[in-house]
This record gives sequence, structure tokens and C-alpha cells, in this order.
Amino acid sequence: MKPFFFSTGRDDTLAAPGSLLHSVQYTPWLSLQRATLVLARVHLLSGLFAALTLLWVLIDVAVFPRDVWFELTGLRLLAALAYVLLRQYPGRLRATGQAQIALVLFIAIPLVFFAAATPLIQDLPLAPLGQVVAATYAYLPFIAIACLAIFPLTALEGLLFTIPALGAHLIVAVVYPNPGAWAQLSVAWLMVLIALIATVSARLQLQYMSALMQRTSHDPLTGAYNRETGAELLDIQFHIANRQGAPLALAFLDIDNFKSINDRYGHETGDAVLRDLTGVLADTLRAGDTLVRWGGEEFLIILPNTDCDTARHVLERLYERGLGLRPDGQPLTVSTGVSELGNDRADTIQELIEHADRRMYQAKRAGKNRFVVCGNTSAQNELQTNH
Repeated sequence: MKPFFFSTGRDDTLAAPGSLLHSVQYTPWLSLQRATLVLARVHLLSGLFAALTLLWVLIDVAVFPRDVWFELTGLRLLAALAYVLLRQYPGRLRATGQAQIALVLFIAIPLVFFAAATPLIQDLPLAPLGQVVAATYAYLPFIAIACLAIFPLTALEGLLFTIPALGAHLIVAVVYPNPGAWAQLSVAWLMVLIALIATVSARLQLQYMSALMQRTSHDPLTGAYNRETGAELLDIQFHIANRQGAPLALAFLDIDNFKSINDRYGHETGDAVLRDLTGVLADTLRAGDTLVRWGGEEFLIILPNTDCDTARHVLERLYERGLGLRPDGQPLTVSTGVSELGNDRADTIQELIEHADRRMYQAKRAGKNRFVVCGNTSAQNELQTNH
């Protein structure tokens, strides 16, 4: 049986080689967790870099002329302020684009500082110690690139973040040439090598993270999302639907007479039934639907952008196909209740779940092997299958 992953009913592995090149193939759950980690590390490093940027003022004062270190101090104050503001940058889980913006700003700050500081210290007559300190300013693009190794990034993202750093170095070398300008080409080559190493490190982090998230977010028996992860995904969809005014349906499934399977044939056979049912659901549900093992023989299906009528068509297709067989050869059946955010006027996720749960029990009381959908409560919405 193929595991069921978010947004697809096929075997859509989180760590597929192609998906490590870009983030398009990643599940919303992994993208969410990755964004959270990126924001946390940006916040941590921004605080550290703000402190180091200010402390370096003491070194500038010791080696540069007064007018130079005065201007450099102004630039450092601006850079430190930028880091402090970035440290306070909000990290709402439902706005994963914020992580990308935060990382772009984090990489941009040292590059802008590098471009602004270089003309101030270029060709200054300095003592040997001052020359060493001045040379450290040329390392800022290297620092920006090296920082990429700290974040879980795809190979494509690593490349995109490397281009600005490399470009800043080459532009400064052209605009402010010196007798060793041609040596800047070898420096650029060294920068490319560092970028490759940082990108490989970032890519391995992402690969490890995707494998770890697969183990911790999915039910080991069925491959569906576990309840904890499913609740968080439902929370995300709930807030998206409320923000966009979009429909959101929830289907609550319970296997009919499942206890009798465990009692008569044993728990191993019951586990096989659960795995087979999950496989059928994975192959039948639409791309974008989310399957969650809510507990025992209960499953939750999150149906984004789905109203009551569309949810009924989804379940009709599922019931007409059939859900597999019980160990005795009889058809496996489920009772299902469906709720919808707008129709049920649910103010909370718990209310939305309770509406679906209540309709599931209505299906049980009506004879099982059927579903009760939100909206019109006529008999047409209580489908007795022919299996």
C-alpha cells in the first residue's frame, strides 16, 4: 500500500531527488515546518550579528582615521538597527512567505554594508594592523554565503542566494579597482567553492528534515497523517478559508463493526484492513485533500475549497467504488458525517469537527454504510450503497 501524503493520493515522497532542487513539490506541512525553522534561525543570527556589528566599532576606532571610523560607525549603527528590526520580524506560521522575505533581508544586510563601506576604506594609507582590519571587510560576501549552510534550503535556493553575494563582490572589484584586481577572479572562484559547500550542507539539512518530518507527522501503520499533525493542518486550512471566504468541508469516517474484526480475526488482521482502506482512500481522494487517522478506526478527511454539494459528490464516488473487503469476504463499509465551515457557521475548529462527528453518528443510527452531508438534510443526502 502506498503511503498517503498531503496534496496527492499517490506516492509523493517528501525527499524525492527532484524536489531537493526546488520547493514546489514539497507538501504544505513540510513547507510550514521549514519556514518556522528558517525564521527561528534568522531571528537568532540577527541578534548575534547585531551585537557583533556594534562591537566591531571598537576595532574601527583603533585602526582607522577619525573621519573614516566615524562614517563606518554610522553604517554599523544602521546595519545593527536593521538586524534588530529583523530580529523582531513577525513569524506567523500561516504566512510561510515571511520566511523567504526574512532570509533575503538577512543575506542582504551584510552585502549592502559591504558595498557602502568599501569606498570609505579603499586605498587608505594604513599601518599593517589597519590593512588587516580593512581586508576583513572583503570577507562580508563570504560570510553571507557561508550562512546559507545554516538553513534547510534546496539547491536552487542556494544558487539564487549565492548570485547576489558573488555579484556584489564582482561589482565592487570593478568599480573600485586596485593593482591586484585580476586576483579578484580567483577570489570569486573561491567564493563559488564555498557556495557549493554551503549549498550541499543546506540541501542535506533539508533532506534530513524531510525524512524526520515524514516519521513524526505520519501514522506508522497506515501512512496517513497522525492526529497531532492533522489537527495542525486543519487549523491552517481553517484560517485560510476564513481569511479568503472559501468553503472548507470536513468528512468524519468510522469503519462499521470494526471491533468484530479484531475480536474474531485478531489485531494483525484489523491492521491490514486499516492499511487497505487507507490505500483505497489515497487512490480515490482528490489532489489537495488531506487524510488523517484520527484514532483507532476513525479517519478525518480535510476537503479545502469544497462546499456541501461537492463533498457529497466526492463521497458518492468513494462509496460507489467500494472500500475493500472484510476478512470474511463481505464488503468493508464506513459511516461518514460531513460538515462545512460556512454552512454550519462554525466559529471554531472544534465546532466544525463536532458537526461532522454528529452526522457520522446519524449515519450509524440510520443503518450504517452511508453518509450524512451538511446542507439539505433530506433523504437524498443519506446514501445507502449497494455493496
